Amino acid sequence: MGMSHDFEAAVEEGATIVRVGTAIFGRGRPRLEEARGSERMFVLANVLIGVARVLEGVLFIYQWILIARAVTSWVSADLRNPIVRFLYTVTEPPLRFIRRRLPTSLRYFPLDIAFLVLFGLVIFAQYGVVQSLVDYAMVLRRQSVG
Repeated sequence: MGMSHDFEAAVEEGATIVRVGTAIFGRGRPRLEEARGSERMFVLANVLIGVARVLEGVLFIYQWILIARAVTSWVSADLRNPIVRFLYTVTEPPLRFIRRRLPTSLRYFPLDIAFLVLFGLVIFAQYGVVQSLVDYAMVLRRQSVG
């Protein structure tokens, strides 16, 4: 007896009965291992989308905090104000980190280059990292479904 995928070899060997169910009806239900693997891929895809959306929200809020910091530096706001203190507390550590790594010629430039670099990194993370996570999650989801 032969199966539909090897019926030619079965007939050559003298088989009188050939099962052709797979050729007519397609593969049956997926095996348990395959189903579990696709479920894991689907869950991983959903987790990645969730992480990407949370990261997108955090970066969006941080972008507006950076804009508020720039506005307060232009108007010479009172540093004893709690809102201004919060803005400086949240933005100063990464700015200090970037300033230390800038060449000396750019550190004392009239325009704060470190601020522009940090703002560019936030924009890049929004459009590069977050979108890449979402795209990868969609690929995983398509693989798990089809």
